[in-house]
Amino acid sequence: MITEIFTYMVSQVATALATPDANGVLQPLPVVRAFPNWARPTLEPPIAALEIASLASAGNRIGQRAARHALGLRLYVFAQNEAPGLAGMLEQVQALEQSIATSVVDGRRVDFVFSDGQRHQNQTGSQQEDHGFSWYVSATYSLE
Repeated sequence: MITEIFTYMVSQVATALATPDANGVLQPLPVVRAFPNWARPTLEPPIAALEIASLASAGNRIGQRAARHALGLRLYVFAQNEAPGLAGMLEQVQALEQSIATSVVDGRRVDFVFSDGQRHQNQTGSQQEDHGFSWYVSATYSLE
């Protein structure tokens, strides 16, 4: 189920943060699986990244077997500039948050909860990280 949720989230992020091409046709935003390796020449903002951050049991009672799990994901977005780039991406992520709050993935209900977004602090000195933001996303699901 972890692979299915991760793949679903990548797809939803790519679609929700789609950008228009030169002809005005929306193109899915590239989504890197894990934190971007900026040394790759094809990686330029705007771009999103999604990484698996944690996995835990969720909401079990004493003596109950692990019925629900919480998959923690870290979503990053990187823009070319502060506005309209990053500001626009923040609005798109807000819309994404509402649209996938309760979703069906691989025939099972998954509840997505986003933490408060935080400014990404440039750790590498790479210019691509100058206009970034991140969220912790918890995807809670049942194994059955």
